[in-house]
Amino acid sequence: MIRKDLAWYQQLCKQFIDNNNDYLYDPKNKITYYALQKSDISEASQVGSQCMARNPFYLAIGMSAEEYLKDIVVTCQIAADAGISSVARDSHGNMVGINLVYSLFTAINVTYGQESFERCGQKFTPFLNALVQLLKTTPWHEYGDPQRIAYIDDLAVLKSASGIGIGFILPEISVALAQRQGYTHITGITTEKILEGDANVLPNWKVINSIDVASIAGNDGKEKAFESIARQGIRSIQLYMLALNPSKL
Repeated sequence: MIRKDLAWYQQLCKQFIDNNNDYLYDPKNKITYYALQKSDISEASQVGSQCMARNPFYLAIGMSAEEYLKDIVVTCQIAADAGISSVARDSHGNMVGINLVYSLFTAINVTYGQESFERCGQKFTPFLNALVQLLKTTPWHEYGDPQRIAYIDDLAVLKSASGIGIGFILPEISVALAQRQGYTHITGITTEKILEGDANVLPNWKVINSIDVASIAGNDGKEKAFESIARQGIRSIQLYMLALNPSKL
């Protein structure tokens, strides 16, 4: 995202929140944002799988977009049912970004359950184990009911649409939608390297748990499944949290 345009993106998000809108249009970049619908599931799954194929963690385990697609279709279905996810489309109507969000309770008990391991296969096991460990070792009771905490599963923006604020606006829309539905907090996973770079954009987010990337074991039980990623400067996977002010509407 171009920093000089941050004020513009913040203004757009404020309009969405203040006017209680159900969609947002960015006239400068000709991008339309709205809540994920069931009719968007197929296209959103494709966008998510394409972006995940470029993720360094997925590259390290050799997981392709096609292999991840089976799992993200299920995630998109869950996210559409929750009603707090968001998508972005360009002026041609093509989907260029997604933000998949649903309750933390669902993430713990469904999304990262045994069925997810079976859908994704053995390649995905080291990364999925790390995410499960991160969620299980977090003292959620300190933040309230997991069913009232929104969980950001996936934020994905196509490379062709990068640099125009989509990665900033999509989460802001989901935050607003979660507030309207009475969620008390919103949480998500990112990496230390990314979080440090966006610290001035996410001033109110707090890191509440983390796991050392170099400690993640491979399928053979040995450590250093993601040693190459650690060398790139991504030292930890972090869980961050934002307290919300639920709408009384």
